[in-house]
Amino acid sequence: MRSYLASLMLALALCAASVSGQSIFNSAGVGLPLEALDGRSRALGSFGIGLPGASLLPADPGGAGRLLLPTGVMSAQPTWAEYTEDGSGEIQDSQGGRFPLIGMAYPVLGGTATFQLTSFLDQNFAGERPVTVDLGGVPVEATDFFSQDGSVSTILVGFGRYILPNTVVGLNIGRYAGTVERQLARSFGDAAESGDVAAYETRGLWSYSGEVISGGFSTDLSSVIRVAASATWSTDLGAQAREETAGLSRSFSIPLQLLVGTSVRLSPGLTVVASATRADWSRIEENLISGAKARAARGFGVGLELSQARVLGKEAPLRVGYRSTELPFTLRSGGVNERLFSGGLALTLNETDGVILATTDLAVERGQRSGGGVTEDFWRGTISVRLASF
Repeated sequence: MRSYLASLMLALALCAASVSGQSIFNSAGVGLPLEALDGRSRALGSFGIGLPGASLLPADPGGAGRLLLPTGVMSAQPTWAEYTEDGSGEIQDSQGGRFPLIGMAYPVLGGTATFQLTSFLDQNFAGERPVTVDLGGVPVEATDFFSQDGSVSTILVGFGRYILPNTVVGLNIGRYAGTVERQLARSFGDAAESGDVAAYETRGLWSYSGEVISGGFSTDLSSVIRVAASATWSTDLGAQAREETAGLSRSFSIPLQLLVGTSVRLSPGLTVVASATRADWSRIEENLISGAKARAARGFGVGLELSQARVLGKEAPLRVGYRSTELPFTLRSGGVNERLFSGGLALTLNETDGVILATTDLAVERGQRSGGGVTEDFWRGTISVRLASF
């Protein structure tokens, strides 16, 4: 029975007549990785590490040590996507939204303490498809429904501080948390209403848990060059089935995640940034029962920031970027690659004595994910607000 359900879930993901969620690839593996980034990082095509200034991002634990004022940040991220299966010619659409990052920082004990709620894996997905079922030699029209509602998040506490005049280190520790509810149903429409055949439905609820720790540094090699690196280690991600769930409890191997980044000031007001990431997800494939494939995932991004640009007479840094990433999971054999171009700007909301206390960062990304016989084009927006006070 489990093999049948896994096969049906995979078929629905590949051939759904209608879909909801940020991406069809949410249904592959244990979900679509969803980085906890702000609008500035997204606009620059960055993985959120090695950027100029101070930052409050989980990818860069050392960057938080540069914050000198109590600071809060929140990001919202809507997505619109269209996908097609190779050879079908039929275009389907989906959309969704997330709040990938909520963070707070407070200077204390000669450094900066942080608290962050972040997204990690997005699993929200729903689809349906019409089918014809042979019941006793009689073809009967039916509809298969599959929905998966949930995500995996991280709850992090951390601390960063200067160890040298130009070098900051940071450490985050925390837990994975979240739930996912899955429902699989087959409706026979008029045949079910007449009592000739009964509809079928099964559902389950799982709770996620696990521990995570990350550390990193950020250092200025000169007045114009900054480099940073971080590593994130996790225990297995446990998925505990609730008592009323027929499915089994499982655990998934989460790989070591490595990130590096740099920023170089080419001239006053013009900075180029670059970053890269790697995580080997291939070990998790043996834990998957849905037929999804897993592999090592790598990515890089580059961007330019023009910090002295002005809009309507006010300073509004302009940003552009490009990013290429290998996704860890695919619905079929072969890998899935994501490529995108991005752009955005920052708007100052409050500035006192030359210190920016409130700003909003806007980013728009146009990208494509392709692999496993599926191509998905998407628009993604990110808006983040950062507040600071004396």
